[in-house]
Amino acid sequence: MAADGIFRELPSYFIECLAYNCLDHVFLHSTWTERLRAMLYYIWDNLQGDEPVEGRWLAVNKCFFLFHPDQKWTRKDGYEFSKAAWNYFDLE
Repeated sequence: MAADGIFRELPSYFIECLAYNCLDHVFLHSTWTERLRAMLYYIWDNLQGDEPVEGRWLAVNKCFFLFHPDQKWTRKDGYEFSKAAWNYFDLE
């Protein structure tokens, strides 16, 4: 998406962390397209609004919250990425 000028480049680790925080049922769909659709919807749906007090998303290493003031990315980055990817892959 970045190479096509659709969305700015984000660290691959951030994208990995977004996927890591999706619940297991998101990955149980029978096709890759359905899995991608479920992942992007889950990310979009769960990153709306402010950072919650409980149930915060973790980095893959489980040592840090994914979103905090010292991080290079924000909840909004994840939310906007999921919208851009949804449109880029022309999902319905």
